[in-house]
Amino acid sequence: MNTYKNMKDTAATDQWLRSQGLNPRTCTNPDLNEKFTQAKRAAHHLLKTHKELLNQQQRDQIKVFQFKQTKATFRQIIQILNLYKKIRRQIHSDKV
Repeated sequence: MNTYKNMKDTAATDQWLRSQGLNPRTCTNPDLNEKFTQAKRAAHHLLKTHKELLNQQQRDQIKVFQFKQTKATFRQIIQILNLYKKIRRQIHSDKV
């Protein structure tokens, strides 16, 4: 039974998922790999916030990954997470 509160909470959750660059319909799949979700979020964050720190090849790699719904290989997932870690370290070293 969907009450108004449940629908309101679901809408708020869907809005937050979209703000993180995730599709609410595909993100709630229980079979989805946790690392895949982290990589999707990292890719969205990199393109949204730190696009100027990426070269063209890295931007293309992220854009290709973003179009993968659940078909990304483990290697692609790790590449995105490593790129995200590299950019975060670069930002931190610039601040120090």
